[in-house]
Amino acid sequence: MEQHVHNLDVANWFIGRPPVQALGFGGRARRVGGNQYDFFSVDLDYGDDVVVHSMCRQVHGCYTQISEQFIGTEGSAWGDGKRTGKQVTVPEFAEKANNPYVQEHCDLIQSIREGKPLNEARNLADATMVAIMGRISAYTGQVVRWVDLTKNENSPMYNLTLTPTALDFEKGTVVCPPENVIPIPGAEGAAVTTKTKKAKK
Repeated sequence: MEQHVHNLDVANWFIGRPPVQALGFGGRARRVGGNQYDFFSVDLDYGDDVVVHSMCRQVHGCYTQISEQFIGTEGSAWGDGKRTGKQVTVPEFAEKANNPYVQEHCDLIQSIREGKPLNEARNLADATMVAIMGRISAYTGQVVRWVDLTKNENSPMYNLTLTPTALDFEKGTVVCPPENVIPIPGAEGAAVTTKTKKAKK
């Protein structure tokens, strides 16, 4: 999640909305502790025949690349700005740093100086939910719909919360999950990496 969410944030920004549903799979090639996968592959359906395939892994000794490429009917564009196909004019920006990590700090400092706070909370929350959708789908082997996580109160996936909670730690009721019990998609009771429960209303 902590790594994959950044690329999914770019996809949401590029397309202009979160996906309608996710269908993914994952597995465990090298991880020796815990109960989670170390790679994921997720198809994200944004509707209107727009599909994003997103992959991530945390496996030592493998090729590493963090990037986005969007392919359309008239060309493609990479997240770093490289484009092929039909010529598209891109506007110049006054504060262009040619490095997203520098640019985000330029934007932050400028917002402070001008008294115009940046609020990316909604975008961050949406990108995190997309990553959660992919994880739930991979661990359960099921299609996960955005509406079932966010609006459909009759869905068993609606309003899930992660445990243990801060209160569980305070009560001293936290029990570590057994080591090397790997989730099996499609199995009875398949769940996300951390036990989920309905939040009390």
